[in-house]
Amino acid sequence: MEINDFRFSTTPQLYFGKESLKLFNKDFNFKSKKYILITGVNSFDTIEKRISFFSTFPYEQMQDHFRIHGEPTVEIIDNIINSCSEIDVNLVVAIGGGSVIDAGKAISAMLPYKDSIAPYLEGAPGFTLHTGIKIPFIALPTTAGTGAEATKNAVISNYGTENYKRSLRHDKFIPDIAIIQPEATYSNSKFVTATSGMDALTQLIESYTSNAANIYTDTLALDGIKKIQQSLKLAYIEPDNYGARANMAYAAYLSGICLANAGLGVVHGFAGIIGGMFAIPHGAICGCLLAESNRMNIKMLQKNHCAYNKYIKLGKIFSDHHHHADDYYVEVFANEINTLSQELSIPKLSELGINTNSYEEIIKKTGLKNNPVILSKENLYEILSRS
Repeated sequence: MEINDFRFSTTPQLYFGKESLKLFNKDFNFKSKKYILITGVNSFDTIEKRISFFSTFPYEQMQDHFRIHGEPTVEIIDNIINSCSEIDVNLVVAIGGGSVIDAGKAISAMLPYKDSIAPYLEGAPGFTLHTGIKIPFIALPTTAGTGAEATKNAVISNYGTENYKRSLRHDKFIPDIAIIQPEATYSNSKFVTATSGMDALTQLIESYTSNAANIYTDTLALDGIKKIQQSLKLAYIEPDNYGARANMAYAAYLSGICLANAGLGVVHGFAGIIGGMFAIPHGAICGCLLAESNRMNIKMLQKNHCAYNKYIKLGKIFSDHHHHADDYYVEVFANEINTLSQELSIPKLSELGINTNSYEEIIKKTGLKNNPVILSKENLYEILSRS
């Protein structure tokens, strides 16, 4: 089969596994480094965590420590940039979930500008294109979901009179270094494990079925999907299971690479809008929409479409039965995703506080850029209703 043309963004220098910090410490020279640290509000809640971190990142070279509560907003990023105006900083280190890493990514990009991030966000009035100049950035994820440690965009929210989620994006914003320790996810709650995992699964499925997918992203996405099928429920049930946590951390990293290069579909089209309207965890939105969105894609696809054949492969990954007709695997795929969501206690839209009164506005703003098939307003309404 002929390989179609494609482009592929770079990936971070990666340190993965139990010895990742030690390996990084051998390679990285901290001489002359002056860094700021970005974390969540509950980071370093034990002495052991502080000792582990600062044995790698010298405490005396940390210029400041900023804690991110919730998702990064325009105001949060601007305030941190203003706070650093008199500090000599040549490295940004972020340790946390996707929101913390996105904040670190945005801070590293805006420090050279010392300007508000607002006009540099895609879709902003008077949008200004960022040059890609940034401060070097190191990401250490503590959840297995967003893949932000491998992506080239930072999702920034704005609340108040104008609610939105927009991306700061450039190929050069991919972290310079990613350090992934699966044990860092042990302390994740069942809810965070479930919703983060469903986010990663959504990103892999949407990248795999994307109209911008290529042979490279297909290979990575399929591997990541298999790892999640094998390990998400196990990580949920046995939070200290290293093998399951490692598979999930690996799959989440792959999901970031794939979305950065193949784009995403209708689930993330919905999620970006819903997340800007309601204070709801992104992974929970993805998890409750994933089954019905893919069911609708399958319904609207022609059987000779390449994405339909991909759904057959996905159905075979999630099915315990063999030697069935292709249509069986396409049908079983959406059913198995729905069952997985139920087993992980993913809430329905109504349980998340989203009622039918909001559907029209959500549908009006939802994008379908890389979805494998065009969906009508009626299709989108049905997805929301069934979710």
